[in-house]
Amino acid sequence: MPIDFNQPLNPQYDEQTAEMIRRVLPKDGCGVDIGAHAGDILQHMLSVASEGIVYGFEPIPALAEGLRMQFPDAKIFEVALSNTTGTGTFKHVVNAQAYSGLQRRDYDRPDVIVNDIEVQIRRLDEVIGETQKVDIIKLDIEGGEYSALEGAENVITRSRPHIIFEASVRSTGRYGVEPKEFYALLTKKYGLHLTTMDRWLDGVEPITPDEFAKFWHEGPHFYFLASPLATAVNAAAA
Repeated sequence: MPIDFNQPLNPQYDEQTAEMIRRVLPKDGCGVDIGAHAGDILQHMLSVASEGIVYGFEPIPALAEGLRMQFPDAKIFEVALSNTTGTGTFKHVVNAQAYSGLQRRDYDRPDVIVNDIEVQIRRLDEVIGETQKVDIIKLDIEGGEYSALEGAENVITRSRPHIIFEASVRSTGRYGVEPKEFYALLTKKYGLHLTTMDRWLDGVEPITPDEFAKFWHEGPHFYFLASPLATAVNAAAA
């Protein structure tokens, strides 16, 4: 039976993401939106970092072109991000584009139409210059988040940004990734704290590996935060 991941959480996640951007992205800072889609989060980043740099990554050609036209001040890249470089097949869900990704994930509707399109694949480390500090990354690419984070090792270890990302057994799990691997990548390799946005904003301590695994398999949370600071209280004191 499909797991109920409590889809009404989506509006809360949007509000929390906007608040995170306001909290941690300086006026002259750098934001990165991976899986920019229609540009809602990109727009938040641009409005806050009005004197900074904002990158948007979107491999679906029509969406990428729309972003270039709507947000001329952003640096838009029509590529999929992963841990490799080259070209690859991208699963474009024509009638539910937000579910598109480099591999199939579990879909919440039975009538999806999936077309294979060829896209460019890059590593974030190749795109972001070695001198550019990144303050916040939003990552929502329907299961490919782990590989994209592997391809951002230099950016993350150098900048230690706040990273907002999606993860669950129905998306990331379909890429052969286990929650313990994901938790270890962010906490042990990159030295970040893994939590949820509401906990971080409310000053509550980060989640444990077991809590992350439970959310991964059972919900309700499927949006998470990796941060160099344990909570917003630490951010205020920093």
